Amino acid sequence: MNWSAQLNDRSYCAPCDPNTFCVARAGETAEIEYSDARLSFAQFFLPVRWFESDLVDAASSRCGNAIELIDPMNASCHAVSGLARKAVRAMRSGGNSARLLIDELLIDLSSALVERHSSAVLSQPARGGLSPAVVRRVIDYLQAHLAEEVQLAELARLANVTAPHFCRAFAKSTGTPPHRYQIAMRLQKATRLLAEPGLSIADVAFAVGYEDPSYFSRLFCYQAGMSPSEWRREFAK
Repeated sequence: MNWSAQLNDRSYCAPCDPNTFCVARAGETAEIEYSDARLSFAQFFLPVRWFESDLVDAASSRCGNAIELIDPMNASCHAVSGLARKAVRAMRSGGNSARLLIDELLIDLSSALVERHSSAVLSQPARGGLSPAVVRRVIDYLQAHLAEEVQLAELARLANVTAPHFCRAFAKSTGTPPHRYQIAMRLQKATRLLAEPGLSIADVAFAVGYEDPSYFSRLFCYQAGMSPSEWRREFAK
């Protein structure tokens, strides 16, 4: 189908495909029209700070003090659209319980835009991880807020680094991305709670941060190879 977009003084009219995306800069008003009503799309609001020192060399003579996106009104990219679809699936299936995963995917999406669709010169990512004391602080925080929605920005503040840097450094230090580490902690507690016969599966799911028992059961089955009910029958003697 065709689409036309008007963003302040910029305009575009061209065919689009399932991988087409449009980038509006902060403060711009976007007006978009489509030639076919059978369409679904997602909007992502990405913090400007993610596009700064952690992702690009802002002092580069090629990009000055800002990132120049290449053809931001009608770009098509499988990498960008793939990350966007993963984020939408996480939002739909996991909701608040998938907050860390969603944050990580949006950082990856920002990185893909900079790497593939900008004139910026990429900085070399930090090679080192976090200090053992900082890792312990983050893990203790996750443990203390195990049943709550935790955002990546909270963990990054504990480590006194930016969110993109925290993602890389935490994975470097633990061998696991933050959202997977949180899932492992939650399911470890879930197995202990499943041993208590007085708790229903829904009670256990809620106690470890999952408001949707069905989503919890699918996640548990994927990680443990059996459903919570099967695990309870097998191990809760």
